[in-house]
Amino acid sequence: MHWSHTAHDYRFGACRNLLAAGTTHIASAAQSTMAFQRRPLLASIWWSRILGNIEVLQILHT
Repeated sequence: MHWSHTAHDYRFGACRNLLAAGTTHIASAAQSTMAFQRRPLLASIWWSRILGNIEVLQILHT
């Protein structure tokens, strides 16, 4: 089976790029959370942003 540059391939590549970016964001957010322990609101905004990105990944993946 020959795979050309179909929409599915494009979406898979985009998902992989988003996943790589998401992993980086989670790592930096974990560090930020340590710094934000005295500012829980700021930390919760960070985490809601990351969880939103994960939801986007799941939507793209289906």
